This record gives sequence, structure tokens and C-alpha cells, in this order.
Amino acid sequence: MVVNTKRKNTFLAHLGLFLENTKLSLLSAMEYKFNFIMQTVGMFVNDIFWLLLWWLLFTRFEAINDWVFKDMLVLYSIATVSFGVSTAFFYGARRLYKTIAEGRLDYYLALPKNVLFHSSLRTSYSACGDILFGLMLVPFSISLSQVPLYVYFVICGSVLFTAITIIFNSLAFYIGNAERARQTGDEAFMSFAMYPFSAFGGATKFFLLTIFPAGFVTGIPVEVMREFNWMWFSLTGIVAFLFLGIAIVLFYKGLKRYESGNLMYAKD
Repeated sequence: MVVNTKRKNTFLAHLGLFLENTKLSLLSAMEYKFNFIMQTVGMFVNDIFWLLLWWLLFTRFEAINDWVFKDMLVLYSIATVSFGVSTAFFYGARRLYKTIAEGRLDYYLALPKNVLFHSSLRTSYSACGDILFGLMLVPFSISLSQVPLYVYFVICGSVLFTAITIIFNSLAFYIGNAERARQTGDEAFMSFAMYPFSAFGGATKFFLLTIFPAGFVTGIPVEVMREFNWMWFSLTGIVAFLFLGIAIVLFYKGLKRYESGNLMYAKD
């Protein structure tokens, strides 16, 4: 019972940290309203531009290996909201390579909270544009009965985006400057996730369902929402949290190799 109480207290402590960080980020956004609005609108417009290109393509070809434009609406909705949630609340995970390389983990090591969790907490205003864009597509892409399924896939997609980001950023423990590796990995993962899954086949599809699981962010979710399948529904959640586990293990193994930077960071 003592152990369970400690775990409960730890969970509540980290939840409190998450909520407090979110609150402070919102207050900061309201203080700089113009900056917040411009970043949000900028990402929103960028998403519209890319979806417009797909609309033009589907007006010409109607379908790509049985995928129609409505399937792309589902894909873009899940992908943008998942990416937006991951980035909006855990933007710090996307900057971990820099935190590690510059020795700034000292600050988080000096605090009682979980190092990975605390160092990942940071807000990106532009991600709000992704979330808004994706949610606006919901009424045009799914039925009311599919909303719980949609929420499940958004959670899994957010977990996967965060996990992959942590994995590539954690390479900084092993290879030093991992900025290029992180940027290439993130961009490739996002690109594969935003492409019609029906266009892939053979070895590429296997790769996107195992080693580089971008297929579980949008490809499989769209297929399941077209025709429900318990196996793929379950595998999506299993793969998402499996890769999160891999990311956590890789980070903490790398942390043992971490070389402390200037301890003055602990006073920031």
C-alpha cells in the first residue's frame, strides 16, 4: 500500500507540474497575443496549403489505390492534431539534442521531478494552429460515432510523435551534435505519416509498420476507421507505447554517458 501511495503521489506531482506549465504557457501566450496569433495562423495556413495540393491531385485522379480525398481529410486531421498535441505540450523534447549538447540537463538533474518529463515540457504556440486545423476537419471527415475512435488514434499518434522525437534527440548522448539526425528523422517521419498509406507496398510498408512506425500514426488509423479491425486497433496502441518505452530506455541509458555542463544552469 505504501508503494501504491508513493506512485499515486508521484503521478499527481507530475500532473501538477504539467498543468502548471500549461497554465504559465497560456498566460505567456496571452501576454504576447500578436506573436501567439501570428504563429498559430501561420501554421494553419501552411496546413491548408498542403491539403489544397492533395485536393487538386484527387480532383484529377479521384482515387489513389482505393484512397479518396475523404481519407486524406481523416489522415490530415489525425496527423495535425497528433503532431500539434505532441509539440504544443512537449516541445522541449524536440530541443533535447541542444539541451544535452550544451550540458543544460544540469538544471533538471538538480530538481526532484523526472528528468525526461521535466526537460520535455515546453510549449510551441505554432502547434495550436495544427490542432485548430485538424479539429476543423473533423466534421467533414468522420461521423459522430467515430469520435471515440478518433480520440484514441490521436492519443496514440501523439505518443508516437513524442517517442520518435525523443529517440532521435537522445542520439546526442552517443554522437554529440545530433541536430541534423534529429531534423532528418523528424521530417522523414512526418512526411511518411502525411502520405496516403495505400501508395506504399512491400518492403516500404513493412518498414513503416516496424522499424519506423509512421504507418501507425495515420495509415493504419485511416484503414481502421474505414473498416474496423480489432487486431490493427490494438496494435496501434501497443506500438505507440512500445516505442515510448524504447525512447525512455534510450534516454536514460544515454543519461549515464552525460557529461555535466556549467552548473550555473541550475540557477536559471
